[in-house]
Amino acid sequence: MEKTTKKRNTPIATLMKNYKNKESGKVSVSRTEIKRRFAYLDWKDQKKILDVFLDASPTDREWAYARLLDYWDDSFEPKIRALWETYHEPRCAWSVIGHSPEDYIEMQMDKFTDARSYYFICLRLALNPDYEIDKKRLSPTDYLAVLYHTGRTISDEEATDMLYGIVHDYCFEMEAIPDLNSINDYSERIITTQHFRNVKLALYYLQKLEKHRVVLRFEDWDQAVEEAYVNSREYKLFLKYPAIDYSFTKIRILCFYAYLMLPAQYKHSYESSIEERRSYIEELLRRNIGAQQKMDKSIFHDGAEPQGEDRLPF
Repeated sequence: MEKTTKKRNTPIATLMKNYKNKESGKVSVSRTEIKRRFAYLDWKDQKKILDVFLDASPTDREWAYARLLDYWDDSFEPKIRALWETYHEPRCAWSVIGHSPEDYIEMQMDKFTDARSYYFICLRLALNPDYEIDKKRLSPTDYLAVLYHTGRTISDEEATDMLYGIVHDYCFEMEAIPDLNSINDYSERIITTQHFRNVKLALYYLQKLEKHRVVLRFEDWDQAVEEAYVNSREYKLFLKYPAIDYSFTKIRILCFYAYLMLPAQYKHSYESSIEERRSYIEELLRRNIGAQQKMDKSIFHDGAEPQGEDRLPF
């Protein structure tokens, strides 16, 4: 039997040389290998790699900017500032905001147009209690994170409004997806509004901000939504006729009952009525039930119409 020899690692210095030499024919493979090894290298090599990637293409600069969040060194500041003033790339802004003097940040404020940049500005400047946070420039969860990380607080009323506001937005978000990592065997589990990523994150920060009463009241409301949703005619039909688009239909039913049970102040007259929203759910179920019946040979016998309780319920 022929003995096989394992491939040996190319020295990182050789990979760097091949990456920088555009005529080597090995730029792409060297780039991939450098990125793969980066987290396991000595700091002196990591620093060299970041320095070289910051001088490279926009895509490689983006990769280096992201690494600088965890591997910052003050020696990068002049280069980062020069790159920022040349390209104004959003990820470059994160390092500028995190490591430049405050007066420089304030001079550049009108250049930080990326929505995420304002979050990093707040993490830096809102440590000063006199700094006024522009809440409209942050997502609800980013706002709560900023409050927590800068030692600020929030009233029970505002915290409650933020929670129900997040749920309201999910009710109108057609791609609302729960945090599947928190649900084992998702297809067999009951989902609730607390499984939605932003709801879960908001609850996390409200606990950190010691808004325990707000969280408990919301959990009671969420439990009531779950009971109404699970005992609903729509959900029982859904379980009887598993949908082709299983997760989507399940989530839309949940969102319908969450919206139905939202306190009145979080609903608006210009939004679709409860009847219109119910009709939408019924249409989803009608399509799924029809598709299921066509596939189910125990229901369709030689093309015969379904009878009795197996007839379409709408």
